[in-house]
Amino acid sequence: MSFEDILEAAEQGHDAEAQFSLGAMYEEGLGVNQDFARAAYWYLKAADQGHASAQNNIGSLYYNGTGVFRNKKKAKHWHTLAAAQGHQAAQRNLSKLDYPYSGDKEITFGKIMKYILISIVALSLIGWGIDIITGLIKR
Repeated sequence: MSFEDILEAAEQGHDAEAQFSLGAMYEEGLGVNQDFARAAYWYLKAADQGHASAQNNIGSLYYNGTGVFRNKKKAKHWHTLAAAQGHQAAQRNLSKLDYPYSGDKEITFGKIMKYILISIVALSLIGWGIDIITGLIKR
């Protein structure tokens, strides 16, 4: 199928597969100039018709803020709908939203040590402050 054929089918409004294909073409720049906003437009059209892959892809665009404003609530909505249809990538993507330290945040030994040291310093300062207050009260 040519781009024109896919576009014609997608514009008729009832061919979710053609709409999804256009979204993918615009997202990847396949035969067209890469345009994330147009990819989001076509993915939304297909997603509204229940196309699981389109739901997953528009969820990812919302999660990353690519072609649309970043919106984790909308990302979760679309990933949930796709995951409910058994879409495995959507299920993995949904798990990234449910656990804030997975996906785009990397836990490293250095970060763990940094937070431990901050906690120790904070507790020491609290203890020092309590000693000062206790000394003032005893006077």
